Amino acid sequence: GNFELGIYHSQGNSYLGFTKDTKGAHREEAVKLLDWARQHSKDFLLTTKTLLPDQWQHDMDSRKAPMEWLHRYFGNQTHLLCPWWTTTTFFDSFTGFPHTDPDHQPSFLFNFGAPCHLVLHDYNIKVHLDHLDIAIFNTNTVRHSTQAADNDNTERWAFSAFFRSGIYAEKGPSQLGEQLLGTVLDPNITTTRVRGANK
Repeated sequence: GNFELGIYHSQGNSYLGFTKDTKGAHREEAVKLLDWARQHSKDFLLTTKTLLPDQWQHDMDSRKAPMEWLHRYFGNQTHLLCPWWTTTTFFDSFTGFPHTDPDHQPSFLFNFGAPCHLVLHDYNIKVHLDHLDIAIFNTNTVRHSTQAADNDNTERWAFSAFFRSGIYAEKGPSQLGEQLLGTVLDPNITTTRVRGANK
């Protein structure tokens, strides 16, 4: 299965807000996991970023302004996000079908546990990912999927992290209720988590 955390922007601009999994019945646990993903991403990407092509470094740096735009809607709750992504999907399985994602490039795939193959179908290659490996690539143009590196491994867990294109383009939603902003997180969770997120 999989679940999505962070702020989501639908392709039709009909929704901008925290995902259902973030604001659901288990939101306190979800916020803790989101905060962990934010910190893990920052720890690894701060080092990795300097090794990336100039264009990708520029693309990542250019997300600062859209994040400030997002802050106008959600205030300090945006501190739960990494500077380079707005949404994360956690999963314990493989995506066996080729697909692209409508997100701003590049996106990030953090692999844990069992190794897997990241299949880049347009190039007819498989990239082997071990435990703690990170794959950074243009998920919006390159058709990709994942599969087990070993047939005995039917499960693995990982999370992908991406920056929604609608947020990058600073497209306001056609429906954004004030009630949503007040009910995403209760004040105690918001205050506690944002302080931790600023460390």
